[in-house]
Amino acid sequence: MRISSGLSKDDWKTIGNGSYNRIELYSLSWADEYDVDLDVNICVGSSFAGPIAVTIDEAKIGRRHKSSLKRSIKIFSCSGEFLGAVDLSTVNMKLINMGWTFDEELIVLLADGTLLSHDVYGQVISNHSFGSEVKDIGVVDAKIFHSQLQGYATGVAVLTDRFSYYIMSNAAIGQTRKYGQVPNHNAPPTSWAALHSSSGFHMNLIVARDADLYILKPDGVSSESIQGIDSYKRHYLYIVGGEKFADMCRLLRVLNAVRHNTIGLPLTYTQIQTLTIPTLIDRLIYRRLWPLAVQISNHLGLGSAEGESRVLAHWACWKVDQRSSSMSDESIATAIRDKLQNAIGISYADIAQKALQCGRNELAIQLINFEPRISEQIPLLLSLSKESMALQKAVQSVKNGSKERQPFLRLLTQYSQAQNGYIKYLKQRSQDDLMQLYIQNDSHLEVGLCRLREAKDANDLTSSSVTSVTQILNAAKTCFEKGRNEFFAMLTDEQIKLLKHQYEIEKDLRLESGSFVGTSLHTTLSKLIAFGKTEKVELLRKQFKVQEKTFWWIKVIALGKKDDWHELEKFSRTKKSPIGYVPFVIVCMNHDKRSEAEKYISKIPPEDRVKPYIKMGALEKAAEQAFLNKNINELQMVQMKCGLTNKQLSERIRTMLSQLR
Repeated sequence: MRISSGLSKDDWKTIGNGSYNRIELYSLSWADEYDVDLDVNICVGSSFAGPIAVTIDEAKIGRRHKSSLKRSIKIFSCSGEFLGAVDLSTVNMKLINMGWTFDEELIVLLADGTLLSHDVYGQVISNHSFGSEVKDIGVVDAKIFHSQLQGYATGVAVLTDRFSYYIMSNAAIGQTRKYGQVPNHNAPPTSWAALHSSSGFHMNLIVARDADLYILKPDGVSSESIQGIDSYKRHYLYIVGGEKFADMCRLLRVLNAVRHNTIGLPLTYTQIQTLTIPTLIDRLIYRRLWPLAVQISNHLGLGSAEGESRVLAHWACWKVDQRSSSMSDESIATAIRDKLQNAIGISYADIAQKALQCGRNELAIQLINFEPRISEQIPLLLSLSKESMALQKAVQSVKNGSKERQPFLRLLTQYSQAQNGYIKYLKQRSQDDLMQLYIQNDSHLEVGLCRLREAKDANDLTSSSVTSVTQILNAAKTCFEKGRNEFFAMLTDEQIKLLKHQYEIEKDLRLESGSFVGTSLHTTLSKLIAFGKTEKVELLRKQFKVQEKTFWWIKVIALGKKDDWHELEKFSRTKKSPIGYVPFVIVCMNHDKRSEAEKYISKIPPEDRVKPYIKMGALEKAAEQAFLNKNINELQMVQMKCGLTNKQLSERIRTMLSQLR
């Protein structure tokens, strides 16, 4: 082996047949700063460079120290940065086990069967229980495991003080199941673990007592004892190994096939597990190795949607794109039909669409005739200007179709499946034709919605076009009223009134067209506040029934944008703010007006002042207020804001935290 430059042979360790070099990525400083001693701590790390949870192992410290122990779980990044902590000082239960889920949630199991989930900052996310029976008996041991029973889930299995077993297959859901008991269960097991069953639909427990092994299953059913290790190998491998062994053989055969030099895909078992079989099939398709892709799909028992039908559909789309082929359109269509006739779930409409994209219209028409779904045939035939053929398909009759719209639409209304396909086509191609269809069907709601889209599409809405848009909206309102849809009628009426107001405002203020017209009600109010039009603001507020809290937010933000701090302070004194005074601080600081923000701090209740102080950059005041509030989370939040530039305050906060804990 060639040694890299700068490394000696002593840096390499031999494990099995390979040599490995250990490189230090981080120098963790948690030992001094956070009193982490790995000799007396339990450390649990999450996968894929996730966070690390650390807590004192109470079994390794004496009783004298246990009384003065501050119970907590500290959470660090994998580089040793402190992220947060779980306070266990108020928990009178023993910690049985802890671990990480796939989603980087820290789960903590207590002796009464309580299962707590926390985020990486130590905040509680959920709280589940193994039930009253487990709570009364107590938990003495637990195993945390990962499974794919409900997606990628993390579960917990517990052993009670009476040697009964319970499993929570998914800690995020919290449902528990009781398992069977070992015969003559009067002593703790030598060892035990949770494993997937042979069916893969539930978890089994493997329990060892001395030389005997037991398989425990759900619903209180306990299997027979498996005497001795040799017997265990035969019996258990027979239970869970036979099917898996066959699956492994099939997979190895696939790996050997794609490894062949004519294929050139030398994948390892680990790589195929990460890559997945459907992705391997995709790679074979991209290499135009359709026969091999079909053989592998069938060999591994893939469903049609993932396997054979999907591969053949790709082949057919490639076939219609071969312009250099000497085959006629009819021959290609026949070849595709013969190859695909026994495949399940093939969409000939998709293949015909591909032919249409390639400019092979006649081939597309022949292929669409193989499509069994009429609703999929009609849009393609219409896009090919084959209205007569589309009509025949729609009415399923031998009558000659008419190219005139009204006879065509009248016939479509008799066949709902054909009409649905036509509507799908029109939504993409022609809003005018779609509206005519709805008008003929007396679909008042749909006609009204088309009118609204027509009004919305007037992107260059100005004062000069308000009249025409208002007419469209009135027509929409009439449709909603005919369809007895009062809600849409009310909303449309309010939009009409708002447009009229916006037109009058632009006219009175002699503003450029489009300054108000077409904007939302909130924007209109905000702009009027900026112009100082108090009477008009109050008129709109009452007419459109704007909620008080909403209006206060609009006005506070608008006055901030206007830079009118005197008026903002005056507004704050008109009455008690329904939104509190934190928004006033936020708006002031958004405009870098700290002196203005300080005017409102005294009006904010002490328990709500920490975040405004942080927003103002007043970290010392924020820390003092959090300390007075006795809020550990807020103190930690302020500490995180200190960073590396304010170590003195960070030390003070650390002292405050120690006093509160």
